[in-house]
Amino acid sequence: LPFRDASFDRISCNGSGHHFLDMAAAMREAFRVLRPGGRLVMYEPIATPLANAVRGSLLRESHYESPADLAHKHEFSRRSVEIALAEAGFGDVSSRFHDFLAYPLTGMYIELPWSRSRSLMAGLATIERGLERIAPLRPLFDLMAWRLLVVAVRPREIAASVDRARPPA
Repeated sequence: LPFRDASFDRISCNGSGHHFLDMAAAMREAFRVLRPGGRLVMYEPIATPLANAVRGSLLRESHYESPADLAHKHEFSRRSVEIALAEAGFGDVSSRFHDFLAYPLTGMYIELPWSRSRSLMAGLATIERGLERIAPLRPLFDLMAWRLLVVAVRPREIAASVDRARPPA
């Protein structure tokens, strides 16, 4: 990235991270340009078994998905993102699946007669938030999710903690 080290307090990726052809390199660059204590927030389409099946069957010839997306979006998983963040040096990584109901029922990329209804989307989002509170159902919803929210923090004291760990010369 054409920025100096520690240039930013926050980095946000809203639907762009799954386009990174080299996730590890992208996360190293995000780490480099974040200030200590800075946060990276990603809200991305995710590769779940259900999402991959729908993309592979219903959206394969769709003009709503780019060929690049269809070629590698299935690789963008919670695990792949968390590994890339850990290897880049991020700490306090948290991730959570979202959009298991409202997004698919409003048509995703496909325009349906009800797709543009703000009241329907608001209602579905309210129902989804309520269902998320039912802990035993959470694993099922995670399998059905279409998006992943990830928050990671660049630790504040990397150099200091390394210096303290070194024995005196």
